[in-house]
Amino acid sequence: EPIRFMPTFEQIYWITKNRKTPFFTGKGFQYKDIWRINPARDNEHPAPFPEEIVARCIYAACPEKGLVLDPYMGSGTTALVAKKLGRNYLGIELSAEYIKIAENRLNNYNPLI
Repeated sequence: EPIRFMPTFEQIYWITKNRKTPFFTGKGFQYKDIWRINPARDNEHPAPFPEEIVARCIYAACPEKGLVLDPYMGSGTTALVAKKLGRNYLGIELSAEYIKIAENRLNNYNPLI
């Protein structure tokens, strides 16, 4: 395996069809353009997304009881965070293995713990 620095950043794009933003909370404006968030741990997916990244995006751009769409659901982090934050979610995933992981994560989530 080659020795090199591995990229540890994600780019987030805010893209809308119209110039007018359909929904963006004041909470979204408190975040700057660089977020320092530790990598996700304890996940069966090889490249899990940190929940904090997802939470910030949902808080900024999705109203309570709104719908969050994740076209590459993977292990279900976006759906899980949406559920934790009181949003609805719709995930799309081709891998049966990752679908099972996501289902287990969502079914085992207990807000009282």
